[in-house]
Amino acid sequence: MKVLIDIVPMAAGHGGTGSGIWTYAENLLYHLDRCVPPGMELLVLARRPQISNLKAKILNLKLVPVRWPCKGILARLLWVHVTLPLICLFRRVDVLHKLATETPLFCPARRVTTIHDFYYEFLFEHTPPECVRRYERLENLYFQFVTRLCFRKSRRLIAVSEAIRQEILRRQPAAADRILVIHHGAPPGTEDRIQNPEANSREIPASGLRPPIPAISLQSSACSLSSFTLLYPAKFMTHKGQLSAVKAVETLLSTHPEMQGKVQLVFRGYSNDRHYERRLRAGVAASPASGHIRFVPYERTLTTAEIYRGCHALLLLSQYEGFGLPVLEAQALGLPVICSDLPVLREVAGEAALFVQPDDSAGVATAILTLITDAALRQGLMQRGLANAKRFDWQSTARLTTKVYEDVCHGDRRIRP
Repeated sequence: MKVLIDIVPMAAGHGGTGSGIWTYAENLLYHLDRCVPPGMELLVLARRPQISNLKAKILNLKLVPVRWPCKGILARLLWVHVTLPLICLFRRVDVLHKLATETPLFCPARRVTTIHDFYYEFLFEHTPPECVRRYERLENLYFQFVTRLCFRKSRRLIAVSEAIRQEILRRQPAAADRILVIHHGAPPGTEDRIQNPEANSREIPASGLRPPIPAISLQSSACSLSSFTLLYPAKFMTHKGQLSAVKAVETLLSTHPEMQGKVQLVFRGYSNDRHYERRLRAGVAASPASGHIRFVPYERTLTTAEIYRGCHALLLLSQYEGFGLPVLEAQALGLPVICSDLPVLREVAGEAALFVQPDDSAGVATAILTLITDAALRQGLMQRGLANAKRFDWQSTARLTTKVYEDVCHGDRRIRP
């Protein structure tokens, strides 16, 4: 059996700050490499920069370099709908795994597709028409087409969460018998942060923006806290909720002036929407809380642990998520979490987070204040978060994925438990 995985159109990044889909692809490949069953050959189509990121840890998968630039929409369309099907034909591929919904119009291989979210559907359902830009309308038309194609052509649909499975059932009920939920895994944990809080005391680099507030021990009593750093690791996109975080910090400082100088909010993420990022930066510059908010440049070469180093808690006020990778990343690294009260985030975070309404700035401010001043709550969230993260394992993700390949290749359209 020959399985082909296409990662050519993806941009490399790490975790919630960059590309959650790349994080999924990278970790899935590493663990598939360790559990390839006998009789299965796995090929990975990748560009040379991607291969340089992967080859040090890939031993059994065959990395196939592609000299296709994939720059610009025409090149992308040609790759997905012409070149990729021809590769499947000439290499006699049995199963094509697309890690996002952009599937070829025609393809000789049986298809497996991972469904991460329905971002464009959410955007158009929750944004006033006059606020949707022209390029977003064009992108939406294309992705509406390939999404319908994906659900019609795929033999299996891997949903990354139960929440996404439920959304598929609502939007594409005919696909009900082809959906399987396979969660992301958690990044390697650092349990010593619980026993040794000073392991988390390295500062987030200021990168010339502002001198960082010194980090503190999370086991200090409330009266001895000198500073508290909230990390907001998310791409800059409207639905990610950074503006809500700014309002929450403004509310906290206005209602509790004793927090002046004791709390900082750090935004870190890839700029998917430069117009939104400029608006956010302008809003922060004009905010009375500007001295407590800073931006750390996105660096795709950093590891997950390096991204979170120096912070004391995670804040995420997204309006929509397909999985919510930053929540799991923070928990696996022993950090308390404040996040939106979304079904998917409750699914991922379990009982180990403070859930808030993202647009309720007073409620979010109260949650931040409580986390800062209640050491027992912090420790409880840290311990429960670390335990919760152990439910998510990339090796299990890889084993279940190979089982999907086998079922598809053998022509079984039913989902097995």
